Amino acid sequence: MSWVQRRLVLLGALSQDLVQAVRSGGISSWAGSRIVAPLARANSEHASQLLASMASDHLSTRELQAWFSHYQAAQHTQRQRMVEHPRLFIDSLNERQKPEHCQRPAGRT
Repeated sequence: MSWVQRRLVLLGALSQDLVQAVRSGGISSWAGSRIVAPLARANSEHASQLLASMASDHLSTRELQAWFSHYQAAQHTQRQRMVEHPRLFIDSLNERQKPEHCQRPAGRT
């Protein structure tokens, strides 16, 4: 099967929401094929919720990759919260990864 045939099969299996998001530039083709498409095959409801959340809160492809990596390792209830609020998850992840000296309140030693 050629690369083109695989892409056509992939497009046929995806929801119109995902295809439209890629066409309109809402998400990159990389994010669509590597993150949202596998998510849609595993849990189409979560993929639709993620796309809806991303319509108002854009995530970069790097943020989406980090989000999906954590999503795959998460339990069901955690996944539901991650899908409902992907930006909040990424912001909290970034906050936890800051060096300790950046997290102390000003004026304290």
